[in-house]
Amino acid sequence: MVTYGDLIGKFDENHVILSEKVAAIVKPAEEKPDEEEEEKVPTDVSYLKGQVGIPDFWVRAIKANKLIYD
Repeated sequence: MVTYGDLIGKFDENHVILSEKVAAIVKPAEEKPDEEEEEKVPTDVSYLKGQVGIPDFWVRAIKANKLIYD
């Protein structure tokens, strides 16, 4: 069984590697979104008020992410 402590250690190791990869990504000027595209309408999430979260969501999300948890 995998514990939170095991996942934290694995995440810390992979976080350094992923940070370096992300820092190397640079979008050319023609790929940057226009100012018009950046303006977004806020999403109404009022229906989520008072809802209970998904148990162990983050543990399962990290395990399912191939970049973080190999």
